[in-house]
Amino acid sequence: MKKNYWIIAIFSALVMMSCASTKQQTAKITTNNTALSFSRNGGSYLINLSSDASWSASTDAQWLDISKTNGEAGEHEIVISATENWSTSDRVGYIYFYVGPDILSVFISQEKAYISTIDQISIRALGDENTYADVKSNFPWEVISCPDWMEASVGEGIFDGHVRMKVQNNRDSVSRSGMVTLGKEGLSLKADILVTQEGKYFAVNNEALALESKGGTMQVTINTNDAWDITLKDPAQWLEISDISGEETRTVNFTAGDNPSVNTRSTTANIAPGDLELTL
Repeated sequence: MKKNYWIIAIFSALVMMSCASTKQQTAKITTNNTALSFSRNGGSYLINLSSDASWSASTDAQWLDISKTNGEAGEHEIVISATENWSTSDRVGYIYFYVGPDILSVFISQEKAYISTIDQISIRALGDENTYADVKSNFPWEVISCPDWMEASVGEGIFDGHVRMKVQNNRDSVSRSGMVTLGKEGLSLKADILVTQEGKYFAVNNEALALESKGGTMQVTINTNDAWDITLKDPAQWLEISDISGEETRTVNFTAGDNPSVNTRSTTANIAPGDLELTL
């Protein structure tokens, strides 16, 4: 009889241990989201957590924060927050939830900071009041520096937008270049635009015109990337000039009517800024 008693006792103990083990294995923890993605600006996400037993939470990412790191069985709302990411690399981390020996992980990702624009731009010698370059960025940026022969300012938008450049007239025959740097003071993250401006050149294809007594039209090509104007040293009502001022290369017509006099008539046209004299 005693032998049967011991057999029953051992069997009961095994059944109880099996039940306890089964109960331990069925304890679980779940969330409504196991992957979160943050913008560079950071922010917060609310997730719902459900657990069959007491639980705890932790993370090894210093840029992440968990509003609640432990609790009892039941339903819970957990706020997961991320700080701003000012690095040039995307970053990842995990939130770990523990129930006994079981672990539930939530994957966290956050985009890097970036700013980009065109690499270089060319400006004519005369300069330009409104030169724009598009800027792509996910943080508020500013103009950090630019050459002293131009002005640069933030155009529309402080994230995606454009930079406006006002470039002065280059009065030298030598081209010049400088860097416009965009970014944020105190950060290494920057974008550079190489601005190149051509130097001045000026020439005419003919420095002396000769017309027959019956008059006619002759042409002079002004080859330049500068602004120019034509003035006569001596008044000449008998001479018509198609253009007395302009910008960059152009062909100018000099037209004279019939000369009724037996005397030769002439005048000198000064073409600036090259200070070239054209004798007619």
